[in-house]
Amino acid sequence: MGKHYNHFSSTMAKTTPNHGISFAVLFGKRPVLIKAIIGLSIGFILFLTGCSINDSNPVSSVPNFDPFDTVFSVNSSITLNCEILNRSIVSRGNLSRLITFLKKARNANSLKIGCIGGSITIGTGASSENTRYINRFQYFLQRLFPQTAFSIIDAGIGATNSRFGCSRVREDLLNEKPDLIVIEYAVNDDPNDSNLTTQSIEGLVRQCLQLDSVPVFMLFTMDNKGDTINAHFHSIIGNYYSLPIISYRNAIWPLVETNQLSWTSIAADDVHPNDNGHMIIGYLLYSYVKNVFEQMDTIQTGPVQIPGPFSTDLYEFAGLHSSLPNDPLKVGQNVGWAVVEKEDKRIGYSSTSSGDSIVFKTTLNEVTIGYHYWKNLSGHIQVKLDGQIIDTLSNYFAADWGPGFLRLFQVFKQASNSPHTVTITNINNSLFDMQYLLYAK
Repeated sequence: MGKHYNHFSSTMAKTTPNHGISFAVLFGKRPVLIKAIIGLSIGFILFLTGCSINDSNPVSSVPNFDPFDTVFSVNSSITLNCEILNRSIVSRGNLSRLITFLKKARNANSLKIGCIGGSITIGTGASSENTRYINRFQYFLQRLFPQTAFSIIDAGIGATNSRFGCSRVREDLLNEKPDLIVIEYAVNDDPNDSNLTTQSIEGLVRQCLQLDSVPVFMLFTMDNKGDTINAHFHSIIGNYYSLPIISYRNAIWPLVETNQLSWTSIAADDVHPNDNGHMIIGYLLYSYVKNVFEQMDTIQTGPVQIPGPFSTDLYEFAGLHSSLPNDPLKVGQNVGWAVVEKEDKRIGYSSTSSGDSIVFKTTLNEVTIGYHYWKNLSGHIQVKLDGQIIDTLSNYFAADWGPGFLRLFQVFKQASNSPHTVTITNINNSLFDMQYLLYAK
């Protein structure tokens, strides 16, 4: 449980960020320089040139940028020069955890690279598992430390956000004891709910930081509009916790925006990188790590303290409803809803008949329904809190998103542990799947 702090500014939660300021902070003001590569009969070459990073912070100072000299073929003409690489670094963060990881990598037999996020993290848009960004990152690390076997824990789930992520990160990722973690939710979180976005990403970060000395990276990807709203809110939390923040968006979008690079050369659709995009993302992560490795014996480090919460620690104590005896979300009555057993003893509920009703008794601080949202569905449920109707939910989604996705509806959130009764009733004779019930305590 724990003591919950909540000093998130209500003004910040309701105000749209100033994009002019955001651009100045996140993307810099220098013009983009790209050198064309010519004279190649098959494909083009993507490569890096030596450069230096300017940083006035002595703790995270990383001079003399000199990544290892790799060359690989892509289907687009682009040189990842110093300016582009520097632009990808939103924040260098505190380097103590990363240096601890790198020292282990010089001597360890094996290390685990963990990641959590949405469909980009599971590799949508890549032609194979081996061409996902996390596998590319693994490959480059393996080149740097050939004596160490690097494995991957990929906890990505498509079309999900950090609210779902903070409820499952412990079982899906942290219990596997990763040695380095990458968080990628900047294109999935809701830009219209800055409060929940900031609070849930903070809960996810706080849980990850509980793993002693494990570096936690934030990764910002992008859509074909170059949107930055979620990256803005995520960077507030990343900077507060002194995390390294790497932005594929910052590095590449200016080239797309100025027609120096076509979107289709790096993306499979409106959001997902293709093999070229995944390759670049993996290399941006690696280049930052390699640069720190080259300089780590000259970088001052010290103990890393996890500060008190920026907004709230509520989602540090998040979970998913399960059949375990200590599950805090108790079923008081169930008429007609079938129990659906899922991974790790998690359970959902399914109903096809009008009048089916399930009642939950709880003193939790927050409860959220996660339900299947799809074009082939036409179900409706009525949600009551303490006997009062608070909403009617439909699981019909008009757009064609393959098998649909997990949609979330927050039933309540409170600062105290007051008792509540949640009643969910099917109100038509159609299928309705509550795939997960999320909570925070």
